[in-house]
Amino acid sequence: MFTQTHLLLNSAILTKRHAFSRNCSVVAGALFPDSDVWLMFLVERAKNTPGCEIFHYRYLQEPWISLQAAFNSFLVYVTLFAVGYLFSRTTALRPLSRTGLLNTRASDGLIRAGVLMMLFSGSALLHISIDFLLHNEDARRQFWPVSNWIFRSPLSYWDPNYFGNYFAVFEILLGVSLTIILWRRFPVLKLRIILVLICLAYAAPIYTSIFGAANHDRGQGSCEKRIKTNQLGS
Repeated sequence: MFTQTHLLLNSAILTKRHAFSRNCSVVAGALFPDSDVWLMFLVERAKNTPGCEIFHYRYLQEPWISLQAAFNSFLVYVTLFAVGYLFSRTTALRPLSRTGLLNTRASDGLIRAGVLMMLFSGSALLHISIDFLLHNEDARRQFWPVSNWIFRSPLSYWDPNYFGNYFAVFEILLGVSLTIILWRRFPVLKLRIILVLICLAYAAPIYTSIFGAANHDRGQGSCEKRIKTNQLGS
């Protein structure tokens, strides 16, 4: 799904009122798996790579394809969740306390850090679990670094060749519904302004998926080919 929908969905499921640290961990976990894409965009734009070429060609090249695998691996986040769970269990830290390596304050800090790590990794796992079902040509190595196998779903959240234009309608309706839920949960003006801005961001999927702007060739030179095709058509 689009990043804003991941953010809305994870927030609707996992956030609570008056739980700042918890909510920040959830938001960070919802956004982190897509952060490689925005990092790629900033770096490539700094190198004067055209925006079209970034997402249609560079997206599928190194080092970005390996970074995508690392940021979207089930194994990475399951490991983080397990470490967080270990830290969150007071019984697991008692042997260290008895040896004097940890005092009570440090132990409480590790327990809190463990809980936040579980929330972060759990939110990220929810993100990549949904993406597992909604990526085809742009699917990542979901079990990196153990396996290079890639599951390519018959559905895409954006590509019209894999029902992306239909799913985009569903996703936009879902996003609006989730916004209403969060609007009622958090009666804070700043957060509500952010929710409105997130809804406005759905202009992009409306254009790319519903109106078929994403239905074109990809790979090196695809942008030039698209420009020539548009020129001939005009």
